[in-house]
Amino acid sequence: MRGLRKTRGSDKDKEMNAEILVFKEALQIEKQKFGIEHHTFTDTIQHMAIVYRDNRKYDDAMVCLQWKLKVLIGQSTRPGREKAVEIAATFTIMGNIQRRRNNMKDAIKYYMKAVQIFKSIGYRHDHPHMCILARLITRSDRYLKAGLSGKIRQWRDGKTRPTNT
Repeated sequence: MRGLRKTRGSDKDKEMNAEILVFKEALQIEKQKFGIEHHTFTDTIQHMAIVYRDNRKYDDAMVCLQWKLKVLIGQSTRPGREKAVEIAATFTIMGNIQRRRNNMKDAIKYYMKAVQIFKSIGYRHDHPHMCILARLITRSDRYLKAGLSGKIRQWRDGKTRPTNT
């Protein structure tokens, strides 16, 4: 049974590596054909980050998203509002990754950056993006205040069992 699990894990790693290779090739083609100013370039970086995130390679996902931010900030051809929305959405994804890691303090920091950007372009508190962020911040803050983030991590890793207290 143990050998079977290793095989599945390595097959999953091979699948992930194949997906990442396709995205890296796509990035090279997009860079040559359209340049890094084109939105497909940053979209592909985000797709790579999602593959890493879905495979619990959170550090690699964060590196991709930081790269995406760097490229976005350097883009001069994208309209300001569109670029701001994309940057805020990237901060939201980064916050979500930190939540998956049970790092609630950093999750809240990324969510707050997104809120600040959305406010700067005129989004009000009742805008759907702002409502979602408010809910994410509230949930993350509750876990943090209750000291649950460490307990959740232990339970997820199979070190403890959930209780009804």
